[in-house]
Amino acid sequence: MNRRSWWTTLSAAVTLVAALILADIKTARLSSLPLAQPPRYEVVKLPIKGTTIFMPDSMNNRGQVIGSYTSSAAVTKNVISAAFDAKAALWNGHRLQPIPGALGITIRGFNDQGQILAGSVLQGGCTIWSNGHTTSIPRFDPKGFNNQGQVIGDLMAPNAWRFTPCLWSHGKLTDISFGHPEIKLHSINDNGQIVAVEFRRPKKETTQVVDLNKLLTKDFLAGHELATIYLLNPGSTRWQPTNLLDDVPGLLNENVAIDKLLINNRGQVLLSLFYEQTKQNVFKTLLSDRGSIQQIGGNDLDVYALGMNDAGQIVGRMTHPNQCGWTPFLWQAGRLYDLNSLVRSQVSVVVKKPRSINNKGWILCDGDIGKEEATFILRPVGAASSTSAPTAVATRP
Repeated sequence: MNRRSWWTTLSAAVTLVAALILADIKTARLSSLPLAQPPRYEVVKLPIKGTTIFMPDSMNNRGQVIGSYTSSAAVTKNVISAAFDAKAALWNGHRLQPIPGALGITIRGFNDQGQILAGSVLQGGCTIWSNGHTTSIPRFDPKGFNNQGQVIGDLMAPNAWRFTPCLWSHGKLTDISFGHPEIKLHSINDNGQIVAVEFRRPKKETTQVVDLNKLLTKDFLAGHELATIYLLNPGSTRWQPTNLLDDVPGLLNENVAIDKLLINNRGQVLLSLFYEQTKQNVFKTLLSDRGSIQQIGGNDLDVYALGMNDAGQIVGRMTHPNQCGWTPFLWQAGRLYDLNSLVRSQVSVVVKKPRSINNKGWILCDGDIGKEEATFILRPVGAASSTSAPTAVATRP
């Protein structure tokens, strides 16, 4: 995400800061932004019928949407119980297709082959649903999934709370720590490139006052640790440090979090940071393209990225500091677009949260259509309207 099940969504809600909660309450318009002539979008509503509540997680390049569903009655009765009892389902462009046996699972990935990655180490490991078959990877906590079916994640030791970063490919797990046992894997593209972050303590712990501007060049202070973004190329046994944080000298704060770290098939790396500064929540997004670093939006904007495609288009939410409410955006070719100003619809449509964008330029969104909350797709006007045929899903053995 980097994308979530009901349980993941509830867990995130507990830990997420108030700024993001407010973002779902009110959508602000940033009229002061110099927006360029944008593409136009039509609205494709997911035709979820009856009392079913569908919580989307992500969308692949075929326009299929994976997520979890439950009934409105279950949510009304007990929202926590409903989250545990939610079932995974696939919207295939025509209907909502339940995944047999997938009760209360955590969706962790979804690719163009229709393969679904689910589970976590707390659920005993992960499972891949693929063309009528299931493959289990015990004690494995998945972090990323590509269109080749490769999975990156952490393998838990049999009798200890100790993890090893690994790549699962063609049925085989490979240790990819390569001298960095504490490295945190985030994303893998179709070429097999992997991005990760490593946190470590400075070599010399001291209570003396130090010049942090000299200390922090390629690293920044995260708690009492330093962090570095790394890239691993396919076939390599060496993690390559990047310059992604060279131009971030202002992050001298204890409360720093890396929220999104993604790599697309062009090798562009998207980094979304959250931190506190002078008792304010600050969001910054950076894009690395062949070593060139660009900040998305100016310093007067908080920018929270949620997705990126191979064309380098980025979606997310933005706001001015001290402003209540966020504006959903599309970024491309160095320009920010207000998504709500790009929608062509005969009914009132309000985009609240763009979840992801695929390589067709389709954007999966949460928002309102008329007076109803809805999940829908923004599709560029003139784009092909059809999605793929229904995908076969497997029954858990």
